[in-house]
Amino acid sequence: MKAALLAALLALAPVHPVVWLTVFPDGWVQVEISVPLSGDEAFVILPLIGEPEGLVATGPGGLPLNYTLGESDIVVETFGVEELSVTYQTPSLTAKSDGIWNLSVPEASGEVRVFLPEDVIVVGLSRVPDSISASDGVCLVFSGGGGWVAYVTRPPTVGAPAEEPPPETRQRDVESRGAGGNTLSYMLSGLAVAAVLLGSLALKRGRAPPKPEDDLDFMILEELRSSGGVMLQAELFRRLGLPRTTVWRRLRRMEERGLLKLVRTRDGTLVTLAG
Repeated sequence: MKAALLAALLALAPVHPVVWLTVFPDGWVQVEISVPLSGDEAFVILPLIGEPEGLVATGPGGLPLNYTLGESDIVVETFGVEELSVTYQTPSLTAKSDGIWNLSVPEASGEVRVFLPEDVIVVGLSRVPDSISASDGVCLVFSGGGGWVAYVTRPPTVGAPAEEPPPETRQRDVESRGAGGNTLSYMLSGLAVAAVLLGSLALKRGRAPPKPEDDLDFMILEELRSSGGVMLQAELFRRLGLPRTTVWRRLRRMEERGLLKLVRTRDGTLVTLAG
C-alpha cells in the first residue's frame, strides 16, 4: 500500500518538459515533448498540445512505452526510464487568413522551441522570444511558451535573386509594452508586404506524387550516405522535395526497423544511419 502511494506521489511530481514545434509549409506541426525523469516515476501525466495524430511515446533508444490518451492529456507508463519523448503531428495549431499564417504557441512549464521553414518571413510575435537563430530555417525559443507567431511564405524568386535586405530591416528590437503584454513585430515596407501576400495567395504549390515505401527508403538512405551518414531532418526534407508528413512518418518506421536513428539537438532533429 505504501509503495503504491509513493509511486502515485512521484508520478504527480512536477515535470518540466522541453517542447519542439516544427512547422511544415502546409500548416501541419510536428510536436515533440521531451521530459527528463528521475527514474523513480511509475507513470507521467502530460498535457496534449493540439489534436494529435500518429502519436508515439518512447524512452531512451526509441523504446516504445505504453500510454493512455485522455481528452486533453496523456498518461505514459515510464517503468523507471530517465527520459520520455512524446511525438505526434497536428493541424490544429495553425490557421491561415489572407495569406498570413498564425501559429499558437502553447503555455508550458519548460522551454518551447519553434522551428519555422527557411522560406518564411516572421511578421509578428505576441512577445519577445528568449532567443532567435537561423539554421535551415528560423528557431524561436520561449521560456514557458504562450502566445502566437505570425508569418508569411516567401514567394519564389524569378530571374536574378533579390538583394539581401540589411540586418536592421530583417531584424529589429521593437519594445512595445502595454497593458496586454509585450509585442515584437518584424516590420516590412508596405510594398514588400503586398508582394509577399499577393505571391502567397497566387502560388499553388504542387506536390510530388507519393513514392512506394521501398523507393522512399532507398532515397532517404542514399541522401544520408551522400552526407556522411548524418543530416538534419529539415535538410533531408528539403532535398527530397516530398510532403514532410510523408517523410517524417517513414523516418519513424525506419527508426523502428533499426535502419536509422533520430536524435534531437538544439539545432533540430539529426537523422543518422544506424550501425
